[in-house]
Amino acid sequence: MMTRIAPLGTVLFILTLSLSSDLATAAQHAGTWASGSGQGYTEFRTESGASNITISCDYGASIDHSRTSVYVEIDGKPLPANSVLEFKVDGQSLVFPSDSSGGVFFADCVGCAEKFQELWRLLREGRQLEIAASDGRHAVFSLKGSSQVMPKVPCPVGPE
Repeated sequence: MMTRIAPLGTVLFILTLSLSSDLATAAQHAGTWASGSGQGYTEFRTESGASNITISCDYGASIDHSRTSVYVEIDGKPLPANSVLEFKVDGQSLVFPSDSSGGVFFADCVGCAEKFQELWRLLREGRQLEIAASDGRHAVFSLKGSSQVMPKVPCPVGPE
């Protein structure tokens, strides 16, 4: 008898939901940034109304740290799949492609690992983050407390 194993994407999605539900409670109560760890990931999260951003750092979930990603919901809905997302921190803009789930996996695109390091720095040092999706939706998040929650050194992206 063969046992079916869930695809990696399904497992990561379930793990993200599990960690995110705990972080959502923390971020909602604190009104700022929260973090939590499990299964080789550390997640950093904040909310603004029905919108949220979760950065999932792959510290050991995969051998090559290739699963470091960001997921965003705007007005309770995920971002469009296979589109372009603009992250603007205090007027400085970085653009990333989303994958088929609407998330951004920084090891999956040319130049994204380097841009992720810059985004990390901006998130720690900035005051406000605006995310704009290609479908016209956008959300604004406070960066209050991000530098206390996010370590100074960005999480790994891809092979080191």
